[in-house]
Amino acid sequence: VTPVVVSSSDETELRVWAADTGAEIARLDTLQFKNHNAAVSPDGRFVAAACFTADVKIWEVLRSKERGGAPVGMDTKNASMLLKGHKGAVQWVAFTQDARGVVTVSKDKTMKLWNIAVRSHVNEDPKIIASIDISREMNGGKTLPTRVAVSPGGVVAVVIGTSLLFYEMGPGVPGGGRLLERVEGAHGGEEVTWMEWSRRT
Repeated sequence: VTPVVVSSSDETELRVWAADTGAEIARLDTLQFKNHNAAVSPDGRFVAAACFTADVKIWEVLRSKERGGAPVGMDTKNASMLLKGHKGAVQWVAFTQDARGVVTVSKDKTMKLWNIAVRSHVNEDPKIIASIDISREMNGGKTLPTRVAVSPGGVVAVVIGTSLLFYEMGPGVPGGGRLLERVEGAHGGEEVTWMEWSRRT
């Protein structure tokens, strides 16, 4: 399946591109105050955006049946799914490696794991399958989480200021999740601005 690339700015526009040709296949407006980030599911099926609100919109990439699954566009007016459950602006969104889940972190001091393997075509809503309070890791609530990423094995990494935190999350974990490790001052005293897991080959 031809991969897609999504780009965003601090404004409200997202653009989606076919990776093999560089052709722009969709341009959409999140209709929020600003974009925090956009993400593409590993299978290339969905695009998600975390904006200046408590909800996360997810759109489906439309593909051609005649051209080997080539991406041909998106329904830019209608999101395929809406993640509703946070009480503050979502800072970051990331897909799980199996493309069946999403992890979000929010200003409401929680991190949530969602099941998005639902029948969205009949308006079945994604479900929260784990939610944890990360406020005690946030320097008294003064330092907000800014990034989240999920490893192929399901470990969730979170950036909070100058620290990297690693969590196990899921319905089988007591309390929905537990802290595995905290790396203080991962870059000395500098704020961590990006991190990413390696992918399985």
